[in-house]
Amino acid sequence: MTNILPTGLWMAGKTLRRGVISAAMLLALGAGSAYAGDLTILHINDHHSHLKPDGRMGLKLDGKSTRVRSDGMPAVFAKMKELQGLNRNVIKLHAGDAVSGSLFFTLFKGEADAALMNEVCFDAFALGNHEFNEGNAGLAKFLDFLNSGDCSTPVLAANIKPEVGVSALTPNRGTDYIQPIPSCRRTG
Repeated sequence: MTNILPTGLWMAGKTLRRGVISAAMLLALGAGSAYAGDLTILHINDHHSHLKPDGRMGLKLDGKSTRVRSDGMPAVFAKMKELQGLNRNVIKLHAGDAVSGSLFFTLFKGEADAALMNEVCFDAFALGNHEFNEGNAGLAKFLDFLNSGDCSTPVLAANIKPEVGVSALTPNRGTDYIQPIPSCRRTG
């Protein structure tokens, strides 16, 4: 039998029967737990610098071509702000691929994306593959835009370790731009 209880609940090397273990666990959970509250997660990803409304988007649904109108990132971000206002304990996440894919990126290299992202003030931004389209120096420039406002969005990546002192992402230390683990507290 696998020990799923703290060591103190094992008596003289004998194992407790399953029924007693289940009852003890339920009693312990019921007695020591309290409702922690609701958590609302607002999440986007892959906006690829598509910042303005676009009525030219097409989808295939059940084999039929369908035109779709996108109201653009300002509408998405307005909805996120609305939902944040209606809920307590909100975490706002962007899962990457914010840049590259439209004329906005070609002309502004992420500055327009960062300005809109700072309107939302994401609690965390995970890097996607397209963030690297302009190399480490281009990504560092985009992240500078992202952190130029009042918002300091943590940038996350668990599988990226640029060489310190060599990469534009790690001029002084490994966490100059990228954090391996986020920390976010909410109360209420």
